[in-house]
Formats: sequence, structure tokens, C-alpha cells
Amino acid sequence: MKRVTMVNDLLFGEVGRLLEEGKRVTLLTKGNSMRPFIEGEKDSVELQKSEHVRRGDILLAKVKSGRHVMHRVIRICGDDITLMGDGNLHGQEYCQTRDVLGTVMLIRHASGRTTDCQSAMHQTAALLWRWLLPFRRYLLAIHNRLFVRRK
Repeated sequence: MKRVTMVNDLLFGEVGRLLEEGKRVTLLTKGNSMRPFIEGEKDSVELQKSEHVRRGDILLAKVKSGRHVMHRVIRICGDDITLMGDGNLHGQEYCQTRDVLGTVMLIRHASGRTTDCQSAMHQTAALLWRWLLPFRRYLLAIHNRLFVRRK
């Protein structure tokens, strides 16, 4: 698979165009905001344009601050969507349905394992993780000590 690096505005403009054409797009992720489900710089995601956004979906969207994030939907109220990274302890982003570029359909882990994000198992794990928000700080610390290799 060819690896290309480009400026975010160009990258997301092209990703949005491809998704609008009905194509699937695979991106290598960055950052730790979706840990433990997605490991930045290691895992990649396969995106697809989706007609219906559901609570629990992982979206690539342009948020009100103007930047693009790949976070999970925690609330939908009409066209307003609230997002939060699985690895975040607090802090939410807000967008509207028109700002959604695509939905993460599949996570390709560095280990070679894949996760179907639409599966009942993944959705249940994500819901459980959301309920564990008050304990997330401790769970992430344990995860980081056990599974994240230091440089």
C-alpha cells in the first residue's frame, strides 16, 4: 500500500471528494484520542460515506473549530452531532451532519487483526467504554502501561 503525506486541508478535501463518489478510503490514523480502540500511527481505518449517522459511530468530521477529527458520536439532536474521542477524559466537539466526511467502517490494527465497527460486538464494547467514563483515566493508564511501547 502506498503511503502519502500531505497538508490536512488538501488531504481531507480529497478524502471528502472520494467518499462523495462512493469510494472507500483507507487512512493511517494519528494521535491517541481514540485509544484503546484505535492506536495512532499504527492502525488504519477504512471510511465510507454513510447516509445515516448513529450514536456510537466513529466519524471523520470537520468540527466547529475548523479542524478535522475522527471521534465517536455520543449524541445526535436533529442535525447537531456531539463527538468525543474514546481516549479523552473530557472535552467534546460539535459538528452538523453536513460536516461529516465519512464513517469508519473497519479498523485495521497493526497486529493484522480487523474490527468491523458496525458489528454488535464493537458497538457493545464502545457503549460499555462510554459507561466507564468516570473510570477511564485509570483504565487508560493501565492500558498504556501494558500495551503501549515507549519510544
